[in-house]
Amino acid sequence: MSCSTTGKSWFQRHPDRAFLLQMLLCVGLVYWVRLEQEFLRPILFLMLLFSPVYAWLLFSMKAVVQGQSGTRKMLSRITFLPVPITEDEWRRQGFAWCTYGLILVNVGVFYLGQLQFPSWFENNLLFLPRRPNAWNIPVSVLMSSFLHGGRGHLWGNMFFLWAMGTVVERRIGGGRFLLCYLVAAVTSGLFFFDVMWLATGQYSHLLGASGAISGIIGLYAVRCYFKTMLVPFPLLGLLSLFYPVYLQIRMNALLVIGVFFLSNLDHGIGQLTGTRFSYVAHWAHLGGLGIGLLLGWFLRLAKPALQERHLELSRRRVGCNGFGLDARQLSLETVLDLDPDNVEARLELARVHSRHRLSEQARTLYLALVRELVGSDPKRAADIFREYLDRYWQPASPDLQYRMAGLFFHFGDLPMASRCLDMLLAEQDLPSEIREKAMFQMVKVLFSMKLADPAREYADRFKNDFPQSALGFSSWLK
Repeated sequence: MSCSTTGKSWFQRHPDRAFLLQMLLCVGLVYWVRLEQEFLRPILFLMLLFSPVYAWLLFSMKAVVQGQSGTRKMLSRITFLPVPITEDEWRRQGFAWCTYGLILVNVGVFYLGQLQFPSWFENNLLFLPRRPNAWNIPVSVLMSSFLHGGRGHLWGNMFFLWAMGTVVERRIGGGRFLLCYLVAAVTSGLFFFDVMWLATGQYSHLLGASGAISGIIGLYAVRCYFKTMLVPFPLLGLLSLFYPVYLQIRMNALLVIGVFFLSNLDHGIGQLTGTRFSYVAHWAHLGGLGIGLLLGWFLRLAKPALQERHLELSRRRVGCNGFGLDARQLSLETVLDLDPDNVEARLELARVHSRHRLSEQARTLYLALVRELVGSDPKRAADIFREYLDRYWQPASPDLQYRMAGLFFHFGDLPMASRCLDMLLAEQDLPSEIREKAMFQMVKVLFSMKLADPAREYADRFKNDFPQSALGFSSWLK
């Protein structure tokens, strides 16, 4: 049974909308602090000055509650990277080829091209080129996003591309990621050019990957809006200007991206009105962020994002009964309403139903997943079957049990293969053809485990029970 909705507030009945509303309010609060920075400057200055003390006190209190060392806990959050990264990123499978490829291209263009032939790149590939002609104007719209003004500009962009790109690419695929990156590179440059031309009547030049990376940030906002990010905060206060040591502070991704948007909007308006001077192309950032949001909507990334959010909630949330079962089940049911075939949600639901007592419903879920994945993802099927056996200690159907024994043998997990075959051969009503193959497989497994005596015993039993068998292993027994 799920938690009752009777008497619940709007926030409790609409948790996803409430979450987005809370993030928008937080972004508004940050913007208000920015507007009132003259009034709050003394407080902000003191916070920055004494940030090491605040950090040490905070981690010490948390460590006392969790029974850990405060110093060790604080050291685990220290970083030298000045970019926010995604916390608890569990999608590590696969390699983000496009992200690392783009980083390699950007670095190669800078060190092998710009530093060697600076005048040629500036005259032809800067957007707009210093010496425009029929071929370099259209080429520069894209190629300018692979140029950078210096090492700091280059590596700052590459750190952000690495931090955001690897997370997004693993979720949308390399092909779509590369296409979105190139579209954002072109449209952000054109948006910057149009805004500056309409506002000032002057041509503005542009270079750098930040517009394209802002497009990836827009995709991140749609696909990973629920993620928690570790944001670098100067650990040494004002001394961080000379010693770049940072403390990672947890913040929601939408809050980080919202602050990024408002900061660029504030500075971009200042550039147009003449109240701020900066070489940063803030309007390219805004254009890239906007096209990234539109691409995320066009690719329908919000639905898998909602599924992943509830899947993560089901793994850690505490519900109304004190054990989190009702709340976890509610989150999993939300995922399965959106995608009834979601493997992760079905596996988590099986775990929920078998957490405190073994239920037939959970057993059915486990075995259905194994049977479904054994052909398409055998490694995952083997992992789930191992978890099932550890909980239930009951064999599956004879054909599936024998097939899983073969999989474990194939993956080199001989103890699990032997365990599966032991359980299978202990069945009284096992069909003769499966018993024959299972005993033959058991001899192979035992010999592979270098257990010669048990292997010979099984071989003798096999000869007695199936004297006419076409299977043979006489060469193994010598």
